[in-house]
Amino acid sequence: MTNDVLPSLQVNLAALKQNYHGLTQRCHGQVAAVVKADAYGLGLGQVSKALWAAGCRTFFVAYTREGAALRRHCPDADIFVFAPYVEEEAAELLRHQLKPCLYSVSGCKAFSQASASHGGTASVALHVETGINRLGLSEQDLHQVLENYSEALSVELVMSHLACADDTQSERNPMQLERFQGIRALLPDVPASLANSGGVFLGDDYHFDIVRPGIALYGCDPHYGDVDAPRVDCVATLSSKVVQIKSVNAGEGVGYGASVVLDSKKRLGVVIGGYADGVVRLLGEPDSDAFLVNVGQRKSSLVGRISMDSCTIDLSGEGFEQVSVGQTVQFFGPDAPLEVVARHARTIPYEILTHVGARVTREYSQ
Repeated sequence: MTNDVLPSLQVNLAALKQNYHGLTQRCHGQVAAVVKADAYGLGLGQVSKALWAAGCRTFFVAYTREGAALRRHCPDADIFVFAPYVEEEAAELLRHQLKPCLYSVSGCKAFSQASASHGGTASVALHVETGINRLGLSEQDLHQVLENYSEALSVELVMSHLACADDTQSERNPMQLERFQGIRALLPDVPASLANSGGVFLGDDYHFDIVRPGIALYGCDPHYGDVDAPRVDCVATLSSKVVQIKSVNAGEGVGYGASVVLDSKKRLGVVIGGYADGVVRLLGEPDSDAFLVNVGQRKSSLVGRISMDSCTIDLSGEGFEQVSVGQTVQFFGPDAPLEVVARHARTIPYEILTHVGARVTREYSQ
């Protein structure tokens, strides 16, 4: 099967840069970029180099190996690692000049010892707990770190993470802000960071010195459409092609489990692209509202369950007579926002993007 009928993910790097510039205009401090998970599935190399060209100089990844990969693309960047396993990765962090976000007393101890053995102090961030109860130093932990390890560590950033930033009305946002302000008072001269994508849009009080957007860079409003106008541009489009068209009689089942039995004769199109490519299986479940894909200027509903490699769409009715094999079908993109797709799949846009499989070709436009 030729590549031109296989699923592809089109990545608009110009829109990515525009989203970055839009965030820099909104924030009074530095705008970093979160590029973990292969830049949310869009491709670490192309995305990071485009963001560097747009003026981004600070990046965040989840794992040490992601930071090492990013260093090859952006050799002069400041790279912070959210979740390093310092006890085993200290040498690797130092080798690639990565800055761990230290979240435990034992990690601070291990990294201070490793940096001392390399003949100096090493740059780190201290990740403090304010209410998400995930990774993070408690206030008691922070006191212990400052008392015992501060001389061996060059603390470049104190940070925390908002639990409910996607909900503008959540009372937990101001609660975490107050806690973070209190903890920051222990390190008044150290730059601070609290806001993720959702936090950026909560207001200036949440910005501090560095904000860390992820999903907003990649084209999704972090508040999932609870504002009147889009604040970010679409970056990613997942599409494929119709490879077969067939006429199926009433009473016939479609797809695995025959979850849909046709009540009338239908013209159906088979599209290459299934859950191994990022077309989430729940989109085709019979107990959900019919999900609509874009076929040219019209919308067609999925029929039956999503397979690993293909799915079926309804090409019956007025306007679909001219649709033939080779027609492009868009699963998400400018006409099918990630927020809408995620709602149908009972998940969040982050999962939709990161589930686009490795076999899907990434195509980049400037």
